[in-house]
Amino acid sequence: MKLRILFLTFFLSLSVAGMSQAMWVLIFGDKLSTERMQSGINFSAGTVDYIGLHEAKFATNWALGGFSEIRISKEKWFFAFDFTVKSPLGASNLNSYFPDIIQDTSLLEKENITLDNVSFSLPLYIKFKTKYVGFGTGPQLSYVYKSTLKYTAKTTSGKEILVRSKAKDHVNKFDIGWFAMAEAYLTPNHPKSSLRLGIRYFYGFLEPVKSQSGVHNSNFMFTFGIPIGGKE
Repeated sequence: MKLRILFLTFFLSLSVAGMSQAMWVLIFGDKLSTERMQSGINFSAGTVDYIGLHEAKFATNWALGGFSEIRISKEKWFFAFDFTVKSPLGASNLNSYFPDIIQDTSLLEKENITLDNVSFSLPLYIKFKTKYVGFGTGPQLSYVYKSTLKYTAKTTSGKEILVRSKAKDHVNKFDIGWFAMAEAYLTPNHPKSSLRLGIRYFYGFLEPVKSQSGVHNSNFMFTFGIPIGGKE
């Protein structure tokens, strides 16, 4: 019994470490949110795609991370950064580019290959805020730490097939690009505790797929932000 508890504690610790930004914000919210600084957690869902890759289509995915913003003027200007520990990149409909996952496809239909990359992302940007909305833009650095090729299909008899294959050898780990965001505050009369609805877009300047040139990451996300801490 004690051994099971030790293993459970160990794997829970790994899970917490993998989402460190969100956990730090939850634990130290009162320290990370002051009169000049506001921090919180972002939950996001949206699409990823490869711009410039013929036949590629967008894939849906989700993201988890945290945000922080520091006031740099007496009025409405802030320096902000979002450290996202689970940030998606990739695309779907890549059948022509990775044909060797399944050797015999004579009995299959509705085939689709998705390149699912998981990255750390860190945009550093200047944000302009009013009482009701905020806008920001700046550079972003992304580092892919997990890459998977997902092959899905149906047999002619109607059975579904899923094959996963590691794909780190096919992708470049680093990308630098440009980030833009906009958000609305749901309770503007309480800015320190107001929930936020936003959109975020990232366009990468570097080439993400080793075998293809002229290709760029594209990431569009809808975001739900939860501030943590603060006097309110």
